[in-house]
Amino acid sequence: MREADAKPSRRMLTKADNERWNDPRIDGTIDGSEDVAFQQHTGFGVRGSAKYEINRHWSLQPYWIYWGVDDSTISPASVTFTVRGVTAVEQFSALEPNNWTNEFGIKFGVRFP
Repeated sequence: MREADAKPSRRMLTKADNERWNDPRIDGTIDGSEDVAFQQHTGFGVRGSAKYEINRHWSLQPYWIYWGVDDSTISPASVTFTVRGVTAVEQFSALEPNNWTNEFGIKFGVRFP
């Protein structure tokens, strides 16, 4: 079988593989990267709270915040790195996946005269 016809290995990485890639003697740096900016066109948020006055100095305010956001647009970016004196630029694409968040909490209030 020719080398070009060989299928890539699907073996698990071993401890020796991990030690080789994390070898402190390998001189490698990340020289620069672009900021990735995401644009999201669909989604919404909701906030709700209710304030309860315990007395004229103390209050409690339970609250709820919800965010629901769809996938962002795909943003191209690049990173420049150097390993053993060889500099390379790697192009990649990124997106912020759809997500939702529920936040619940209680605020305690103190009023000073």
